[in-house]
Amino acid sequence: MKQEDLRWLVCPRKEEARPCHGTLQTEQAMSHWDEDPREILEAILRCDGCKTTYPVVCGIPILMDELPQYLRRNYYFMVGSCRAQGSLSDEMQAALLNYVLLDLKTGEEELFPTARRYTRETQLDFLTEIGPYLCNHYDDLGSAVKPSNPLYEFLKAYSTRNPHAILEDFAARCSNGSQGLALDIGCHVGGLTALQAQRSRFVFGVDVSFENLLLASRILKGRPKRMDRYRHYQEGKQYHWRRLHAPSCQNIEFVVATGGNLPFKASSMDTVSSCNLVDIVPQPMKLMDEKVRVLKKGGLLLLSDPYEFYGVMFKRLETRSRKSPLRIIKQRMANQIRIVQEEDNVPWVTQKYNRSYMIYYNHCLAGIKG
Repeated sequence: MKQEDLRWLVCPRKEEARPCHGTLQTEQAMSHWDEDPREILEAILRCDGCKTTYPVVCGIPILMDELPQYLRRNYYFMVGSCRAQGSLSDEMQAALLNYVLLDLKTGEEELFPTARRYTRETQLDFLTEIGPYLCNHYDDLGSAVKPSNPLYEFLKAYSTRNPHAILEDFAARCSNGSQGLALDIGCHVGGLTALQAQRSRFVFGVDVSFENLLLASRILKGRPKRMDRYRHYQEGKQYHWRRLHAPSCQNIEFVVATGGNLPFKASSMDTVSSCNLVDIVPQPMKLMDEKVRVLKKGGLLLLSDPYEFYGVMFKRLETRSRKSPLRIIKQRMANQIRIVQEEDNVPWVTQKYNRSYMIYYNHCLAGIKG
């Protein structure tokens, strides 16, 4: 990440349910990309307000409110992923371990009770699991199947009518050529973020998964090591290597954070987007409030979701009415967002393998903050 990008970031630590939102400064710069002092590879950031510190690993700030617990769950896989790219110093690994130790309550407590181990098998499992999403974000499903496939004609049309394409069409119509600052929340492996980078001066991609963001950085920025192909699962033990059709985007930075507690200044973004996120977060209304908080007056809000409202524990959102989830979301935004574009029943297709497809039908909307 670039040193100057810190001006948009704030501290996410909560005290009595209120985020600190203090200014972040570089306390210790451990290494830089290509020896350029403006390009941070590893560093420790410190909040000027509450003095909490946060690591920057492989150029990605980890701005989580409960940072020690997050690192405790993800330490092994994060360290293994970075080591595999040759982009983790012993100094940073020790710093990450110190954060984990801060979370221990007693000397008898197990250090990593839920952490995934980084092995060849878990790495292959991760690449197999992520393959369908890489296909959806960066490939053409129509070209990935044979004409004999019963869904062939449907998948051929999918490349121009999917949630990412519809949201970008909305942005082209509604942004009046704006070249401002954009934020893509729940960006996963970065497909929508890459599209936004083509029309925005700068884009932040946010996700809770460090591994997903590391892949996105490799695909779009070529750092730490460029990734230009992926394994496309067929069936059994059959895989095909396919190219990732991704642009080179140097106007993107990725940040590990939650959508319900965004580490960005209020009214700082010209565009805020999310796709397939509202129904999988534990507090969907908090996510919507945060999207509106960081959006400038007159800024563009982009949203696409199937609105099933299944949270992280796969429990439906409890409501006291028979209103649809979409109506609830619209009512939440009504006083601050003016909806200017909508399109319903937009398919989101994930090919698990050549005999299994998962299809959602999303509602897409664009709104202007008043």
